[in-house]
Amino acid sequence: KGLGWISGKVSKIDNQNNKYKLPHIGWNEIYIVRDSKIFKDIKNNSHMYFVHSYEFVPKDKSVISATTDYSSKIVCSVEKENIFGTQFHPEKSDKIGLQIIQNFISL
Repeated sequence: KGLGWISGKVSKIDNQNNKYKLPHIGWNEIYIVRDSKIFKDIKNNSHMYFVHSYEFVPKDKSVISATTDYSSKIVCSVEKENIFGTQFHPEKSDKIGLQIIQNFISL
């Protein structure tokens, strides 16, 4: 359901008749699609650690800051004003994840 801070829907990832394992657990590349304060000094195509079975599809596509590919293109980061959300786990994503956390703390 989500918290309702950013309009959209949460739905289970389509595993395409068991072609993709759910929950999705592991490392995936992220594709940064717009400037984001939390991705300062983060390279596009960096690998982040995921553990999830659901995806968030925002109503307003302009809030999408990064996507990943797993069964389809999945939104993995959103940013709207002072609201930030990630589908991946920055705290488990090594040095790059720690940089994202530092970027957030520095806001």
